[in-house]
Amino acid sequence: MNAEAMNLQSSLVDVLVLDAADNTKYKKIVSSVGDDILDLQLTNYNEATKGTEAFANMANVDTKIKLNVRLLLDQRLK
Repeated sequence: MNAEAMNLQSSLVDVLVLDAADNTKYKKIVSSVGDDILDLQLTNYNEATKGTEAFANMANVDTKIKLNVRLLLDQRLK
């Protein structure tokens, strides 16, 4: 396999953080269900820095990262 680039896509959709203490007023600390919380797209260009000259050239891009992170609020603030 000698692909020009490798692509990776990953996402986190549901998050639930609960307080394990018995006497807490707010059991649910953070909750988000059904929305994208984290979306990652990563591209690795396999041959972009192959060879001495290409490796030394800082204009050559070998990895591209796109990350979207959604703000999570403490449930007590809602």
